[in-house]
Amino acid sequence: MSSFNAAQTLQLLQPIKETRVLEDGKGHSHVSQQDITAHLIRVFGFGSFDTDIVKVECVFEQPRMTQDGKQTGRWDVCYRALLRLTIRDADGNEVCHYEDGSTATAQNQTRGDAHDLAYKSALSLAKKRTAINLGDQFGLSLYNKGQMTALVQRTLVLPPKPEESEKPAEDLQAGVEQQVSLGNDEIEHEEQSA
Repeated sequence: MSSFNAAQTLQLLQPIKETRVLEDGKGHSHVSQQDITAHLIRVFGFGSFDTDIVKVECVFEQPRMTQDGKQTGRWDVCYRALLRLTIRDADGNEVCHYEDGSTATAQNQTRGDAHDLAYKSALSLAKKRTAINLGDQFGLSLYNKGQMTALVQRTLVLPPKPEESEKPAEDLQAGVEQQVSLGNDEIEHEEQSA
């Protein structure tokens, strides 16, 4: 059975760096979807992980109406997505996979934009939720009221002692610039008056 190498395990046991954490308009801490993807690449390498859409469906599509019952041309749309994250070793053997899902709503958008935003948001949120199974580096501790100290500080399952070449010279998160912007899939959308 394949497993993570020693350098990967040591990295995964590190707490998340404050520079990678964002705060939404409600004061909740989270990691952006693009940062999750970048960190998957940092820890596992290009081509050593897959995100597969297991299921995605439109939950509802509702037109916005004026007080006199006419359509405004604006829409509210919600999607639900189930995603699978698979991690492989350097030889392409599956190490693990996780599934998780999310829903996302886009409100008061044009019809196409509402579907686009809700669909992409549901997938992005599902990706972030699957990645937390890899620990604090992927935002697990943030679910404890924004805590940045590691919840997973050690594990009883360790790979063999690292070779000198496997020891990380420094934390892979070092040098990651402060995250400052949120993607459309990660912000609370203000309802615009019709």
